[in-house]
Amino acid sequence: MVAVVLIDRNRSFLIGQEVSPEARAATLRALNGLPEVERVTALRLEFVGPRQVYVVADVDLTGDDTETHVAIRLRALEAQIRQSPAVVDCTLSLSAPDETSLTA
Repeated sequence: MVAVVLIDRNRSFLIGQEVSPEARAATLRALNGLPEVERVTALRLEFVGPRQVYVVADVDLTGDDTETHVAIRLRALEAQIRQSPAVVDCTLSLSAPDETSLTA
């Protein structure tokens, strides 16, 4: 019986188990709280290990930089987010102007 439970638990991790709604809301608030982020339009968090997540988000950055500067800002923001012990990796993309902002 223990083996069946462990197999099922590991399968959940392999298929990308989502985090709790509370953890998702806290992450969304944290992203929106960053000075560089105007808004978040998409967010996906997946467990990749015990208390470790992979963050994928679409964000609208503050200001109106050129493409080169935006790419540098996105990479710096990803590096900042990766400093959290709970974040294994982070991938950010830009939001389209017509996308709806997420709310926590």
